[in-house]
Amino acid sequence: MNRATGRSLLVRLPLLAMAVLAVSFVAATALVFEILLVNGRRDLEAALRREEARVHTAIDQVLTRDSRPAEPDDVTAAATTYFERNPGTNAYLTIVRVGSELVRADSGPAQIDRLLATATLPAASIEGLTTVSTSEGDILSLAGPITIDGRFVASAQIVAPLAPIRDDALRSLRVLGLASGLSILVGGGILALTLRRTLRPLRSLATTAQSTELTHLSDRVAEPTRLDEVGVLAREFNRMLGRLEQADEAREQFLATVSHELRTPITIARGHTEVLTTLASASPERVDAAANVILEELARLSRLVDDLMALARSDTEAFVIPSALSLTRFFDDLRIRLTGLGLTTVRVHDPPDETTEADADRLAQAVLNLVVNAATHNPAGTGIDIEAVATDHAVEIVVSDDGPGVDPTILDRAFEPYVKTTGSGTPSSGLGLAVAAAIMAAHAGQATMKSSPSGTTVTLRLPRPHGEPGVANAD
Repeated sequence: MNRATGRSLLVRLPLLAMAVLAVSFVAATALVFEILLVNGRRDLEAALRREEARVHTAIDQVLTRDSRPAEPDDVTAAATTYFERNPGTNAYLTIVRVGSELVRADSGPAQIDRLLATATLPAASIEGLTTVSTSEGDILSLAGPITIDGRFVASAQIVAPLAPIRDDALRSLRVLGLASGLSILVGGGILALTLRRTLRPLRSLATTAQSTELTHLSDRVAEPTRLDEVGVLAREFNRMLGRLEQADEAREQFLATVSHELRTPITIARGHTEVLTTLASASPERVDAAANVILEELARLSRLVDDLMALARSDTEAFVIPSALSLTRFFDDLRIRLTGLGLTTVRVHDPPDETTEADADRLAQAVLNLVVNAATHNPAGTGIDIEAVATDHAVEIVVSDDGPGVDPTILDRAFEPYVKTTGSGTPSSGLGLAVAAAIMAAHAGQATMKSSPSGTTVTLRLPRPHGEPGVANAD
């Protein structure tokens, strides 16, 4: 992430959030506007019905006092008395029509007054509540007859303009829009500040990633105190750098070790080859001795290359190709291979008559590595035993010796590459146990070690096809 990208995120994310908020506020505002209109109309209708009820009640009370039938003048007088007591309101206008005479409240909405002045106010031709379009806008009209003892005496009409309801809703809408706009701006600013603070570890991470070279992996990013997603990313990035640093150190150690291990037999073989060139007239014994040293060093070099190749290929699918393996035949082949090592203290015990699934060549490589490792790191003459044990779930090949045991300080790391112990034999690469463990892991098995001052035992455990595989470890 460069600075431009960081700025882009700091701008784009708040703008995106503000746009989402704006759309949400617009939708909410439209909904609120409709609710205000509906509520305003409902309240106005309720007010008109209350007024209608009051008009009817007041006129009924006046006209029913006398026992004689009500005359038009009586109705006009009753309506006039009601309007004297209820002069009217700016929300609606009440009109009583007695024949051709019109009696109304003293005050009313200006829109209705203008309609009356121009004689364009629709009469109460339709009873009940109706909405009528006029030159002053839509009006709400509630009309109905006034009757005494079932006899029609007059008609009442309460009319109100609907424009004030919309005007009130628009005023509320403007206030709501202003509040929404301020909320969007303040929210966007707060979000931008929060993002700036939140993305600071990411900018540090990007800077560290850009400046990190394979030759300098000690840099780390500052981890936030809060372990949120960014904090976890920073922590895991530091852990990744730590693993890369360890891997780089292991690589350097690997190159140094391999260089040393390869250089030693090559140097020895070359030195003895140079000696051979000066021994043309020397005794055959000296020539044979020099040739034997060269052959031993070449064999050592070959084993080292084999071990390195095995470790390099241990993660590939074709590293092991298991097939049916007879222990009896495997141990017979093992005796033949051990003959070439020239070890006289190795005892190969007869195995049980069992068959398992394994790669014979890789398994032999693992066993031979254990034997060479035991011979290398123990005093001369140390006895080495190879035997096999069959259980219900696995076949175990055990290589044990009666030497002084493995240094307890490296016992837990015995199966790691290049881990060496001091021994009285020839130097080793420290790869033998690691190769054996890799071969067993590829078989879904395990390699374990037990050691004490009376000897060391390494067990290679091969699970049966339907057994439970173990995990490679050193005990």
